[in-house]
Amino acid sequence: MPYIGKAPQLQGAYDKADNISGQFNGTFDAFVIKVGGSNKTVGKATNLIVGFKPSGDTYAHILEPDVDYTVSGYEITFASPPASGDYCWIVILGDVGAV
Repeated sequence: MPYIGKAPQLQGAYDKADNISGQFNGTFDAFVIKVGGSNKTVGKATNLIVGFKPSGDTYAHILEPDVDYTVSGYEITFASPPASGDYCWIVILGDVGAV
């Protein structure tokens, strides 16, 4: 079906952030989000999907934005410092559609 006016631009600029798990030590709770080694600014916490697997646990879970973590610029801050051996991955949700 054709659009009247400008058609939506599906950009889908999703990125997987560089792994920050190696920096976990049980002391620091804030980490820089990077993609390909460059800082990646994120608008808000709901623009991320953050998976987290505590050391020793069998299963990973998804963290809740603005509860389990917050975002400011290119920095993610967890509600409590991740322990050494914990593992997480971050998917950055880009522009899914712009009119």
